[in-house]
Amino acid sequence: MEYIKKFLSVLLTILTTVSMAFAGFNDSRSNEPFKVKDDNVLFNVTLLSDVHIDYRELFLQAALRLGVTSLKKSQSPIDAVVISGDLTNYGDKKSMNTMFKTVTECMPDGTQAFITTGNHDIGHSSEVDLTAEQARQNFIELHNKYLGTEINKIYYSRVIDGYTFITLSDESDDSWDTPDISDTQIAWLDSELAKATAANDMKPVFVVCHWSINGTNGQQIVWENGAMNDCSDKVRAVLEKYSNKNVFYISGHVHTGVNNDELHKYFDVYNVEEQNGIFYVNLPAFGSLNRYGVPWPGTGMQMEVYENEVVFRPRNYLSNKWYGSFEYSVTLH
Repeated sequence: MEYIKKFLSVLLTILTTVSMAFAGFNDSRSNEPFKVKDDNVLFNVTLLSDVHIDYRELFLQAALRLGVTSLKKSQSPIDAVVISGDLTNYGDKKSMNTMFKTVTECMPDGTQAFITTGNHDIGHSSEVDLTAEQARQNFIELHNKYLGTEINKIYYSRVIDGYTFITLSDESDDSWDTPDISDTQIAWLDSELAKATAANDMKPVFVVCHWSINGTNGQQIVWENGAMNDCSDKVRAVLEKYSNKNVFYISGHVHTGVNNDELHKYFDVYNVEEQNGIFYVNLPAFGSLNRYGVPWPGTGMQMEVYENEVVFRPRNYLSNKWYGSFEYSVTLH
């Protein structure tokens, strides 16, 4: 069994390497310069997920370094980088340190980061003889070291340039792919959303969690069991208390490729959609292949906030090209 796992790991690395090498040949991308669509932008954010860093796999490290360094080529300032979990493969401290070090060294000066954990960072930590709690403490320690924060829980919030970001994460000691979110964390989410939406000024609020809410963004088609599952109803109920308050829920995990109207004709899968007054955003995987859409690794999105809308512009940060026909725009309430 161990030999099979090693073989599959090597095979996946080879496939990812080859796919990254050919990423630039996809003719669905435009050659527009790296800048915002409109100079009236209020907030410009890079959204990434599932980077899957392992300190022993140099290629994925190089890809992350190249992708984050490419942000310095932007002709428009990038206010923040958000990474929605699966920072590593197993949550070990060496890999987590490599991820934080790479991102903070390579992102543009003045750019802030909001980073949260996924199942590979906590649930899969037993693969390297690490308990889930040890993995959580590694993340907290390195988050504070590299981002200058003082968080003491796996869930926390930050305000970046006046915009609130709230993260949820797994508190279980024995989960694998799905999280356990306590009632305490749920109550905290409710409190944070109440504070963030109190001004009633149309300013978006961003909840970042690695796992999709059940039945959003076509999750049930891409990966039947790839959502939050047991905790989903509790989280959704809190979110929907703030319907039409411009709350965005940003996730990753299912490795859905970016998709457009042509793909929607065949699959009921959407990277960005609205359900019951909440905007749900699901990100492609940066560090591996994707499905039900453009498959290439190295992909994420630029999120541009304007006075009355938020625009999501998929981009490959390795080939430095936009997916010009794959954009989403949502009108704020």
